Amino acid sequence: MSQQDPRNCKTEALLQSAFIELISETCFSSITVEDIAARAKVNRATFYRHYQDKYNLAERIFDGAIQQMSAALAGIDEIYYSLAVNPARLETPKAVILFFERIRENPRLYRAILGCTYIPGFKARLQYSIEKYLRERIGAANTALMSRLESTSQSIPFEVNLALASSFFLECINWWLESNLKYSPEEVATWIRSFMFAGCLE
Repeated sequence: MSQQDPRNCKTEALLQSAFIELISETCFSSITVEDIAARAKVNRATFYRHYQDKYNLAERIFDGAIQQMSAALAGIDEIYYSLAVNPARLETPKAVILFFERIRENPRLYRAILGCTYIPGFKARLQYSIEKYLRERIGAANTALMSRLESTSQSIPFEVNLALASSFFLECINWWLESNLKYSPEEVATWIRSFMFAGCLE
């Protein structure tokens, strides 16, 4: 069967959903392939046709989440990354609002991702991927301006700004989840805009 076969997609969605449910109920070390297969109502052989083990399943889920975060950042118009513009005067990027709407639709997934302690280095990899993307977008939009800022001793180092922005992005998601999604996606997205684009990266 093709990787794009609808049956494959449906089975993988069932397995991933089962894993996310289980990780919200118990610790990762206690979960077995048998548990995941039983929750998804498939047999072990079916599980192993799609994933090597539970670690491979977890990494695939989390890699997909990283891609969604990158897509949200990619959907932000280049003007927000321009250090010559005050983004506070711009509308909140629709791509970021959409991203937080997705989180609201599947909070269990993102709680599992941000609470991940069972894949060594995962959270560091997640933060690094955000920093890398921001570095590329800001650098491309501000080649000349960045050279001038980096040569000014009083400026906050660019790498410090990146670390602050990526940490804020993740912690904002985490806080929102812990508050049981008390605020709307639009409000949270506006905080992201205000801090990351009109504050930290100004």
